[in-house]
Amino acid sequence: MAYDSRNLYTMAYGGGFTLWYYGCTDALQEVTEPGYFAAAGRLLRSGDRLIVNCQPDTQLTAQDFVVSNEPDAALRLLPLAGARTVSRRRDAEDASRPPVVAISPAAPVAAGGK
Repeated sequence: MAYDSRNLYTMAYGGGFTLWYYGCTDALQEVTEPGYFAAAGRLLRSGDRLIVNCQPDTQLTAQDFVVSNEPDAALRLLPLAGARTVSRRRDAEDASRPPVVAISPAAPVAAGGK
């Protein structure tokens, strides 16, 4: 897939800082590839924070980033911490109970770019 501007939302802003949210069905590795957010380069500024939730299948992977968008350089996402993957599944014996949620750390993501 590719970047979709309909999935990028402003969560909060003030004092020259914006907190963004981006949700998609792409894998986190694809989202962090250089050029993925090129079309959003005029919106995303250096120092902005971006929360990315990727759900390519039954796994939800979330990662927080700081945006690096300097003149004459490719827009980069710098990970703040390791990604977290959440598995959601139903208990086969009792479908009326809430889903079982298991959280496990994933390896840190390389942001790519220059």
